[in-house]
Amino acid sequence: MQRFEEQMQFACSPVSSALCERMVTVCAEEAEPWLALLDMSMLNEKLLDRLVLRHSVQVHWVLKGRAFDSFGQHGPVLLSAMPDNSDFLRQLVSMCQLKPAFSLLSPRSDMASLVTVLQWLAWVETDDDDVPLYCRFADTRVTSSLLAVLKPHQREQLASVINWWGWPDRLGQGWTCEKFDRNNGQISTPDRLLEFDAQQFSQMLTMAEPDMVYQMLLEKMPDILPQQEGGLIHQRLVSMLAAAHAHGLDDLPDLFQFVVLGLSTYDDFHASPVLAQGWREHRKPNQRFTEWVNEWPDELWAAIESESQAAFYGEANT
Repeated sequence: MQRFEEQMQFACSPVSSALCERMVTVCAEEAEPWLALLDMSMLNEKLLDRLVLRHSVQVHWVLKGRAFDSFGQHGPVLLSAMPDNSDFLRQLVSMCQLKPAFSLLSPRSDMASLVTVLQWLAWVETDDDDVPLYCRFADTRVTSSLLAVLKPHQREQLASVINWWGWPDRLGQGWTCEKFDRNNGQISTPDRLLEFDAQQFSQMLTMAEPDMVYQMLLEKMPDILPQQEGGLIHQRLVSMLAAAHAHGLDDLPDLFQFVVLGLSTYDDFHASPVLAQGWREHRKPNQRFTEWVNEWPDELWAAIESESQAAFYGEANT
């Protein structure tokens, strides 16, 4: 019987051997030990324990202490390895395949200061919530959006302890790397929680939509998922959701229905000539997309199905 973390599926592709070797080169060029950051909620801790023992790697649990006891060994962990420990890195990449749970850090501070700043990233205070929200910063689906929305003064906090932070892209072919310009060189301990204003929080939610829709598809309609690598599916979801927003759809159930139609017919169904007038005139103000779809007549469905067949055979012949 498979463990829970082994059954989890994500909208990402496996890391290519070429990218793995590029990461080996990046780490080999570091003057100091490099750090791997793992999100253990997606990984098997027993496999990690064996790997750590085999290579004599130092382990630093980020969410440690009485306030974080509930995380146990399912929170983020830092692994410190020497620049020439390429075998360990290759095996680590293999252990994390198809899971957005692996990134690399080049630190510019001592371990205690780095852990303090990463703990600061773990709890976000928003305008609407009295209780801080847990931010899975070690999940690279979150890492990319988190770093994208941080304000300059918030990035400065990271710049005091990190040179760069990198991870495999969704397609497993490219290396995403955020570099942090050195500030005044002083490390300041965060004196308050990480705060997101309404715009930052909204941007984070929007960037998370493709993954939320992907998980909804896995749970509710796995049969319509295309036989493609997760990274390619993610690209298609990003494109379809951008089109949905352009048509004024923002509610998650409506976005899900929009994607279901796209995957069931063809990705650009929304641009069909038979829907052009409907988008402009027939859809009532504030009407749910799902309600409008239920009003479509049979001849409209037949036209979209015909276009879907034409799109399918067109792709097959290219």
